[in-house]
Amino acid sequence: MRIAGLGLFAIAVIALAVVLWPRPLFQPSTPQEKAIESMMMSDLNGLGKAERFYFRSKGSFTDNADSTIFLRTPGVGVPSITLKGEGWYATVTHAGLPGVTCAIAVAAKNPLHRAAEEGVPVCK
Repeated sequence: MRIAGLGLFAIAVIALAVVLWPRPLFQPSTPQEKAIESMMMSDLNGLGKAERFYFRSKGSFTDNADSTIFLRTPGVGVPSITLKGEGWYATVTHAGLPGVTCAIAVAAKNPLHRAAEEGVPVCK
């Protein structure tokens, strides 16, 4: 049976693609949103440097940001760090951007965007 020139298989593939298509990455629309996103990404970059330093001195990563030389920007939440195999990923939020999370990953998949480049923060 054909529906408007498309087979049922093609319709099923299109429907599946729509359901599984990832949400777009966060796009700040105001200067304040851009500033908050920039703070969160800067904190994640700083955490990445602190984790590298910790790894060089201790031989492993840590899931406790307070045990590193990492300093948070006021307003940015405490990073939630998850150790995964030989790597880690971390997420942060900010009260000024409800519903937006930023993440970074090293030797692990980024939880917000699986294809994100290693060590590069993304927001969603």
